[in-house]
Amino acid sequence: MKIIVDTDKCIGCGTCVAVCPNSVYEMKNGKSNPAHPEKCVLCQACIMNCPVGAITIIDDKGNKYSQK
Repeated sequence: MKIIVDTDKCIGCGTCVAVCPNSVYEMKNGKSNPAHPEKCVLCQACIMNCPVGAITIIDDKGNKYSQK
């Protein structure tokens, strides 16, 4: 699992930190940081709730998940 946060888009709101049920994200230098990607269960709560569409997840099969 690869989690990509576009730091140019990320506004540092912390929504992903708040909605992630497995504590994948931490705030670092005012931006979202996927500090624990191994905990991701692909629920996509972070993707659905990010107000600026800054998060992309690529699963182990190469499938890409992001806001449309």
